[in-house]
Formats: sequence, C-alpha cells, structure tokens
Amino acid sequence: MELRDLRAFVTLSEQLHFGQAAQRLSLTQSALSKQLKRLEAQLGAPLFERSPGSTRLTALGVALLDEARVLVERSERLPRLAQEVLAGTRGTLRIGFGAPVRLLLPQAIASFRQHHPEVKITLHDLSTHHQLRALLEGELDLGCCRLPAPRGWFFRPLLHSHLVAVLPADYPAINDITGLAAYPLAILRRDKAPAFHDHLLHYLAQLGTPFAHLDPLSDFTAGITMAAAGIAWTLLPSSIPVDHPGVKILPLTGPDASWPIGLMCPAEPRSPALIAFCDTLQRLALYPR
Repeated sequence: MELRDLRAFVTLSEQLHFGQAAQRLSLTQSALSKQLKRLEAQLGAPLFERSPGSTRLTALGVALLDEARVLVERSERLPRLAQEVLAGTRGTLRIGFGAPVRLLLPQAIASFRQHHPEVKITLHDLSTHHQLRALLEGELDLGCCRLPAPRGWFFRPLLHSHLVAVLPADYPAINDITGLAAYPLAILRRDKAPAFHDHLLHYLAQLGTPFAHLDPLSDFTAGITMAAAGIAWTLLPSSIPVDHPGVKILPLTGPDASWPIGLMCPAEPRSPALIAFCDTLQRLALYPR
C-alpha cells in the first residue's frame, strides 16, 4: 500500500470532487482515478460511490478515513521532525548523573530548556561505574561523573568534589582524620559505587594509619544515620547533603581528598541538542578555568 494512494483517498474525501482533488494533488483526474482504483483493489472494495453529479464515501471509506488521515498526517510530520532533530530543537537526551552535580544539573537543564523547550531530557542517577557501562552500551547520551574519562573519550571538566567525614556529635573535638583511627568506620559498599569505594581505600591507605572496623554501607543516608546514632563515623562526598543535629562535619583536605567531575561520552557530540547541552553545562560549571 503506497502512501500517495492514501493521500489521494484522504484528499478526495475532503473535496468530494475529482477535478478539485486532482488539482490540489497536482495530478490529472486520470492519474487520481488510477491511484484510487489501486487502493480499492488492495482493500477489496470501493471507497467512493461515483455518479455523474456527485462523489461520496462508501461505508468502507467512512470506516477507514480517520486511520488513513492519521497515517498521511504522520508522514507529513516526519520530514519536519527530522529537520527539528537535526537543528537541535527536538529530540531526547539521556543524561547520567551522580550527587556531585545535583546543584549544577538542574540549573543547566532550566537554562537549556529556555532555548530548546521541545527536547525531552531523561535523568538517570548512577555511579560513575554504571554511567560508563550505560554510555558504552548506548543507553546514555551523556554522563556527568568522576574523571578521568576512558582513553579516547570526549570529556570536559565541570567541578571538584571532595571528601568530608561525618562524625557522631558526641565525639571529642578532632581536627585531623587520623584522630579517628580508633573509632568504627562505615563506608559505602563497592558494588554501589566502585570508583568512590576504591578512592576511599586509596585515601585511607596513603594516610599510613590503620582504621578500625570498616563496616559496609548500602547507601550514604545509612552512613549519616549510623553517625547520628553514635555507631560509627563515615566518609561522604561533599555533595551529599548532611542536615542532622546528631552529627558534625570534618572537611578533609589534601590532593587525595578531592577529585574532578566532568561530562563525558564515548565520542565527540555531533547532535546539535547534545552539543548545546554540553555548552550549557560548561558555561554554568564551577570548575576553575
């Protein structure tokens, strides 16, 4: 079944006059009749009742008209949609993110949508490890996660994240993390965020002080709750909000206590919408330039 035959059917149903319908389609009346006969042969029955003075739809024509009109309208929308996608004014962006960009990302989306309101954005809260895997498998268009990016990937730095120690409020005053070595420590399980977990172990190892009781955590909120209950202290990225009267915060310094966060994807963006979104993120980023 050819689209031009459906278009002829819809046009004649609107005009109910062969001469006017043919003119509207830039066809001869003979060509229009051939298209309709071909369609009717495929459907198995006439779509129009023809008489010297009138043309009207048959019962079959009435039943099929709405569906045929939808198909024709969709086919006419397709080129326009393609142009909009290629121009970056329509489409879908699948963005991976983690806690470090929880403030930056909403600002970037709001700014981006001012100029690209028809671009749909879906957000996926994932660790760096899981973002990289989703990017490789084509399930994400862009990741916002820990640098460095894999070799050969496109990336741009956005901001820095750093570690903080969250302690029970009744712990004695401590100005250095090594003073916590004798207290139980709870850290996020590796399967939840492999890159963050490995960074923690490296950071603790380079301090040269053994730490007691490395208990696993299922999420950062559980760590804050354990600290508030006085069970253990924990280490979190600075981007995790901590608002609990039962804890106190010890910011950590040193090169191993921080790491860069950036946007990345396996290849340099070519989609105009993705290019524009990356530019918006960089413009609003807090990373020192």
